Amino acid sequence: MGAVREPVLAALLLGKSAEAAERGTELVIAPDSELDDLNLDSRRVVTIVGNLIDNAIEAASRVEVHLRADADTFVIRVSDDGPGLPDPAAFGKGWTSKGDGRGLGLALVGQAVRQLGGTIEVAGSVFTVRLPL
Repeated sequence: MGAVREPVLAALLLGKSAEAAERGTELVIAPDSELDDLNLDSRRVVTIVGNLIDNAIEAASRVEVHLRADADTFVIRVSDDGPGLPDPAAFGKGWTSKGDGRGLGLALVGQAVRQLGGTIEVAGSVFTVRLPL
């Protein structure tokens, strides 16, 4: 956690780590993660990171989060040992594999990524978001 010096994201990760432990899921921050303060809308970044972690915690026993920024791009990668995303339409509002009253998380992620001018890629159970700085 010490490598994530962006205060809002550090707080989010601490909370998600406690939640994961309560559910019996291992949440790991990749050792090569490093992040200082970002010049991005923190509400949207929290929406992206928080929802990706929430979905991973529900689907898997181990979740890894990688956060890294270079000169012009902030990369968020959330991966887990679950079955992966079965349908690319999952970023549409209302899509869910978890029952009624669900299906907003990935839609909010997609919306926030678009609003920040970024991209999202999904390969099985690895979600990679790239946001311009």
